[in-house]
Amino acid sequence: MNIAELLLESRQRYGKRVTIHFDGGEWTNFDMIHRAEQLATVLLDAGVLPGDRVVVMMLNCPEVIQAFHALWRVGAIPVPVTPQWVAREVHFVVEHSGAKVLLTSPLLAAKVREATADLSPPVQLFVFGDTDIPGICDLRPLVEQAESFGEMFPAESSDPALFIYTSGTTGQPKGVVLTHGGFRSNVESVIQTLGYDSETVTMLVLPLSHVFGVHRMNKEAVTGTPTVILPSFNPEHALQTIERYRVGRFSAVPTMLTSLLNHPERANYDCSSLRWVDSGGAPLHEELRLEFQREFSCRVKEGYGLSEASCTVTSFRDDEPYRAFSVGRAIKGVTISIRDENDQPVLQGQEGEICAKGEMLMQGYWQDPIATQLAIRDGWLYTGDVGRTDADGFLYITGRKKDLIIKGGENVAPRALEDVLYEHPAVAEAAVIGLADPLYGEDICAVVVLRAGKKATSEELQQHVAKYVNKFRVPSKVVFLDALPKSPIGKILKRELRRMIL
Repeated sequence: MNIAELLLESRQRYGKRVTIHFDGGEWTNFDMIHRAEQLATVLLDAGVLPGDRVVVMMLNCPEVIQAFHALWRVGAIPVPVTPQWVAREVHFVVEHSGAKVLLTSPLLAAKVREATADLSPPVQLFVFGDTDIPGICDLRPLVEQAESFGEMFPAESSDPALFIYTSGTTGQPKGVVLTHGGFRSNVESVIQTLGYDSETVTMLVLPLSHVFGVHRMNKEAVTGTPTVILPSFNPEHALQTIERYRVGRFSAVPTMLTSLLNHPERANYDCSSLRWVDSGGAPLHEELRLEFQREFSCRVKEGYGLSEASCTVTSFRDDEPYRAFSVGRAIKGVTISIRDENDQPVLQGQEGEICAKGEMLMQGYWQDPIATQLAIRDGWLYTGDVGRTDADGFLYITGRKKDLIIKGGENVAPRALEDVLYEHPAVAEAAVIGLADPLYGEDICAVVVLRAGKKATSEELQQHVAKYVNKFRVPSKVVFLDALPKSPIGKILKRELRRMIL
């Protein structure tokens, strides 16, 4: 049941083949397994034991994947941390998780040294590369000289396999504990639902510090798909990669698609190989989806998931027609229920909180039993997202409970207004938030980023919205920004947005 077995099963299925392209180099599946086995030996020599947490804080590279598989092989638990997090945030995760070892790269060595300097007991720091920061050991010569650790920790389905710390947009990050059985079942269910093949070249631009990226990493391992890894998302680098490697598919968050569309040199790259884009992690507005499909001549489909569900809850099959504004149907092994505030299922078509059940659910939040009990009740994960289903079981997300604007006692879903704003030809990005108001309790504010070279006034956008919604729901305020604050994976940070506007 160990997740690391997925890579071994893929090797048996496909034999030796190049599966990773990175920075001009190539790695076969045999290379990846061998290096993971060597790294496992080094970790064991460093005192890493089954159940130990080990922080992995690096930009995307083959060594990150090798680190995950080495840790699973010895029964340890990877704790991926976003490289963009500041030292104080890193300190919290290391201390809260109880990690005894941290793996990083030279670029981040100074930050992790600062983050762990006053921890007791001290944390062992390893870096993949040269660094002049004292107290950090270079892993490369140790790994190259190490013997392969050929054993595999016999993980049970319920054994913790991964700690994913949420981005902390509503306070301190919470550690989502995912299991070997749950994560593996989710990966296999997505493959069965989407029907991936082993020949289409994929591009990995999602950070391997996020559940979306780790999920896709394992999916590619299972399918044996040739994968081009980008250290981080850069639109020009992504366009170059699609052209050079004839990329046929990649997964992304919507802000990445916006960046690719708006890149001034986009037309100079041959992206004709691209056939599929799987979007998730944040709402994909229909106008953006249609424009990307039109400009790149590919199919874009949105799915839905969250860290607490090992990533994916719903998706579209490759061979089924897309339904506008939907995020697909529950994948195999997942059950969805839309519930009211009394935890009772609502009638089909009515809105309520999206709840999910299945083997893929998290074990809970690390050292936070109260938050766990609030999130998982009677075997159901209460996601905090609001939506509805149609007669065929397709899910439609209308917003988040915490983002819901209550103006004069009337609920206003920001997503509906954002969809309208995206239809305006001058709007590149939009977010709708509620601001305190003495008359209504909350009033509606739209925050907009305009397309390069385009102009629009507040009044013009308000009139545009008024064509689609009643006057009461038209934003009373429109704020223009050069960019919206985002998390490292590209989610718009509405809490930060409110702070900026206020």
